[in-house]
Amino acid sequence: MAPTLSKLVSRNRIIGAVSAAALIWILRMRRKQNKRTSIQYVVGEKSPQKIKAHDLFLLKWGFLLLIAMSLISRTFCDIWLIHNATYIENAIVTMDRKLFISKITVFLAAMPLISVVNNILKYSIGEAKIRFRTRLTHHLYEQYLRNSHYEVYSLSI
Repeated sequence: MAPTLSKLVSRNRIIGAVSAAALIWILRMRRKQNKRTSIQYVVGEKSPQKIKAHDLFLLKWGFLLLIAMSLISRTFCDIWLIHNATYIENAIVTMDRKLFISKITVFLAAMPLISVVNNILKYSIGEAKIRFRTRLTHHLYEQYLRNSHYEVYSLSI
């Protein structure tokens, strides 16, 4: 037969447990209040980083040239693919086995180069998106936080 709850819990144990819980709660509340009043952060403007002229050239113009060259390369690859696909279709229609094998071999040999051009274009466009978003975000933060000071309190439990 299981013991009843009244035999396990006495009045003195309940009072001790409640007082210990109350003491722990009071100590936690004091610690939270001390953290709130003692930890303060001030958000201010950082000094601008010095960027050298050749860094600006490489970052802005070099990256724009990469995008432009990858777009031009992609255009030439598309034109070449259309031209080569036309020859392959012509070889299939005329049943010219030599022309088909030679053109399909050239096509398969050019695929790695075309995939590299596509990946460079994809990378450069993605990087341009990230750079634009980052610069826009920094600009908006600078405009929003100009001449402002905030106090931030720690809300840890």
